Amino acid sequence: PEIEILKQLYEEGSEGVRSKSYLKEWVDVYALGIYFFEVFFGHLPEKKQMGKAMCVDETLCEFIKIYGQQIEKAKVEQAGRNLIEILKNMTIDRPSRRWKIDKVQKELEQLYFTVASEHLVPRKQYAKANASFAAYNLLYKYPLFKYGLLKKDGHKEINVALFGSHAMRHEMLSAVISIGQMLDTRLNIYIVAEDVEQFWNTYPVVGESHTVFENTILLEKSDGTVSTTYDKHLVAEPLAKIYLIKSRKKEDKESNKESPLSDVLLKFCKKNSCNYFIFMCEEAEENKNLLKKLTNCKEKKGRKVFAAYLNEEEDIDCCKNPVIESFPISSLCFSEKYNEDMFKAQIYQMGLMAHIYYSGYMVENEELDEKAMEKLEKDFKENVYNIASSERCALHGIYKMASLGISPDKPGKILKYFRQIQTEEIRRKLSYIEHLSWTAYMLTSGVLPIDVEKMDSYAYKRESELNKEGELKFNDWKEKKAGVITRHPLLVSSSYQRGLPKRSWSMFSQKERESLDELDKVSYAIYLWYKKNKTRFCQEFMDAMDALNKVIGQMTDLKRKEEIQILQKELEVTGKKCIDEMCEETFAQDRKNIMKCNTLLDNMKSRVREDTLLSEGESSQKDIESRKRDLADSIEQNIENVQHILRPVFDSYKDRDFKQADENLIWASLDLLG
Repeated sequence: PEIEILKQLYEEGSEGVRSKSYLKEWVDVYALGIYFFEVFFGHLPEKKQMGKAMCVDETLCEFIKIYGQQIEKAKVEQAGRNLIEILKNMTIDRPSRRWKIDKVQKELEQLYFTVASEHLVPRKQYAKANASFAAYNLLYKYPLFKYGLLKKDGHKEINVALFGSHAMRHEMLSAVISIGQMLDTRLNIYIVAEDVEQFWNTYPVVGESHTVFENTILLEKSDGTVSTTYDKHLVAEPLAKIYLIKSRKKEDKESNKESPLSDVLLKFCKKNSCNYFIFMCEEAEENKNLLKKLTNCKEKKGRKVFAAYLNEEEDIDCCKNPVIESFPISSLCFSEKYNEDMFKAQIYQMGLMAHIYYSGYMVENEELDEKAMEKLEKDFKENVYNIASSERCALHGIYKMASLGISPDKPGKILKYFRQIQTEEIRRKLSYIEHLSWTAYMLTSGVLPIDVEKMDSYAYKRESELNKEGELKFNDWKEKKAGVITRHPLLVSSSYQRGLPKRSWSMFSQKERESLDELDKVSYAIYLWYKKNKTRFCQEFMDAMDALNKVIGQMTDLKRKEEIQILQKELEVTGKKCIDEMCEETFAQDRKNIMKCNTLLDNMKSRVREDTLLSEGESSQKDIESRKRDLADSIEQNIENVQHILRPVFDSYKDRDFKQADENLIWASLDLLG
């Protein structure tokens, strides 16, 4: 459209035509919209397939006809509607109403992720997600603690050996480190491979992430270099001691000589008391040979030895023997196909329960209806971050139980666990181990810590302030886009003793504040941040409500206008309550008010999208439809603005005494383990 304006001005001989005033970035957005349409539909769009004039239903039918066989039925219609909405807003005639490029990119990425989460996930993402699940599944079926050793000093030792260079090694190591955190137990991990040094230098992610993680463990390299120090500001105790053992290069495949790893295995078994082996060579036959070789190693009588190995066959143990317990990890789980069956295992159900807990349910007087349950399971199933994080949480519940000497296989386990966690000191110790496990999970995922002093510029920082764009986006501390490493305030050391009192933190003395450990300082810093910004939240909320009220006032359908205004007034009252409750006591936010606010916002959106926003007294049907859409867009945008402003307020109900939150998770384990 801008080119047409310039052409007309030129033909009319208008003086002072300045192309720069017309050819700005929004022209590129329009051009991209036309280009994207041609990419997806195979032809240039007609007038009725562009901008406000777009015939959505007709265009959607064309989309379904093209992609109905490529995208599963449940998703193809929604994917089409989302794509058409993007193209529609890219090709609007009026430049000021067109979406900005960052909005286009965000919506396209979200659309891609929604479709790809179960159907078109890139190969690497499939492999990583399935490898994490396979690792958790292994550590669930054959727990590390069953093969631990009791030392003379009263401590237990868990020794795990990882042989081979398969891509699964990264996720397996991360799982062992995060799940293997137990009370009074030392975790030793031996990594054996030809490329062990290259692997270690890029774990978990090359660069700063590697340096930070290396400061949380003890390390012994194959060249004899030993690291005996760790950063106590990151972790209160080392997450593990890592031994890097380099094997010699593999001979020609045609050679009859044994694998270099076989030689290392014999020497390793003589030198180290290790009972848990995971063989992850690229070739399945080599893993079987290592397992056979392990049976020839002399071990003390009565000692349990376990070995898992990558295998081509699905769930068939090809190497059963009376000496060693073994388990095949099927290489089929790393295929390009989404393996739905894997996620129907018990660990999936436990992870789903953990996700429900994290979402604010499983608390007193909180009922979870069927509709909410369906939404929570959908959110869980379609988000790799949720699955991995929640399954880690659920699985570690079994390991915490074992830390108390309770066998997860014997009857009465829940009752025994319940009796022990009634003791405050036990709960504190277990919550400390839970936080250590969670920290290990985050660090092995490549997430970096931040200083408490930077909290104000981090917690709920508006991206618009960073990018100078109009979008009101907030950091949720979990953003983990591909290639982006998010810094997190909770990756700090803690003792199991809680320094924060259960009385109101507003009465906290200076001496008490100075005595806090790193984790409690973070809890208190976030509390102060909420308190400091309470007035600002209130002012922004009221300004946004005023703006919303003005645009609603433009409606000419009096009945619909009155209905939406009633919802708006109720939202204003409830929103104020949420802000007032934001810093009461130690975050005693009433979840019912938050849920009510969200319901009111959703109801307003749904009412806005109905057809009778305007009266029928317009000059033409086309004008009516155009005004309806413009007004609906404007009202909806203002509602979303209110929602964005309230987001940090909505989140403030979460218990910000993070040791207390971990302690609550100890109680929640009763539900997770049931």
